[in-house]
Amino acid sequence: MKILIDHCYPLYRKLLMSSDFSWAKMLKFLPQGTLVHVLGAEWADVDNSAVHTSMRKPGEQVELVPESETVESANITYHFIRHDKVSRESWLAKFNEIEPDVYYSNSYPEFVATFIEEVRAKSIIRLHGNPDSMLKRVKEGVKICDVLIVPWPFQVNAAEERRVAASVRAVTFGIDTDIYRDTDSEERNIDFLACASSPLKNFLCINDVFNILNARGFKTKFLLRFSQAEMVTYMNRGVVLFHPSVTEGASRLISEAASCGVIPVVDVDVTSTRVHASLLYGHAVKVDSTVNDDYEVLSYSTPAIEIADRLTAIRHYPENDYLRVLRQQAVQTNFNITTEAAMLARLVMETLA
Repeated sequence: MKILIDHCYPLYRKLLMSSDFSWAKMLKFLPQGTLVHVLGAEWADVDNSAVHTSMRKPGEQVELVPESETVESANITYHFIRHDKVSRESWLAKFNEIEPDVYYSNSYPEFVATFIEEVRAKSIIRLHGNPDSMLKRVKEGVKICDVLIVPWPFQVNAAEERRVAASVRAVTFGIDTDIYRDTDSEERNIDFLACASSPLKNFLCINDVFNILNARGFKTKFLLRFSQAEMVTYMNRGVVLFHPSVTEGASRLISEAASCGVIPVVDVDVTSTRVHASLLYGHAVKVDSTVNDDYEVLSYSTPAIEIADRLTAIRHYPENDYLRVLRQQAVQTNFNITTEAAMLARLVMETLA
């Protein structure tokens, strides 16, 4: 059996090849001899291992990587296409070269829809974000895959109504709790963390609220352009993660922070992250965001000072230390990457049957 896994969201090579992704762990749950190929869009700056790739400093030099390159590592064959060369044609050329039996996609559904009819393989598409926002550009009733994976069970019915797949299944994202864990070796001296640089993540709101919190003497930190090890260190120093993103289906960031002992706080009007945070003994605040057709936040109407007051109260809850242990146990139970990999492997086998 030969599986092709793709990821057209541009990422750095080190991240694409890291254990952060379940495909690296799915191998042990597949039949012996299974060939796994990963097709990824690679950011041009090959040496930077930061998770968040859009924040380049003015004048920063970018080292261009090859337009296309194949690398083998840990029994997986990686095919990298530089992000500015990604197209329907470049993707199809790799399909014709690899000739997979199963195509497992982490790409935009509207992008997959442009070539899926020419792919002679059983197909699975996994949605990383909110199905409503990610499927809006795919015509209802146009089949784009055999199996569509959504992040949460409560999203299955809404996705089924679109009739874009033969079957809709729910698999929640997991994390590596051996990496993201409370090391108990750092002082909790950063009051509030955030990870946002774009309107999709409600950056304007976070920035306004953090300015107020800074003026009150609290320490805040944006988790941007850091390596995995640095992220774990900062999460072990943090107390609260403020993450009012409006588009995410299931945020690995929320699980990673909670596993390191951080309290997740999300937007109460975003169902997916609200459910996620509640399972991890987190909190939700009213942001009242206004979004455009691309789900970018144009504005928010809850006064920043009210949000700052709420975050301050959460920061000082007396139960925080007690709930930290429960939070870590909940991540291990509900958001473990090994469990996720096993579920995905089972889906692959069922799809091929």
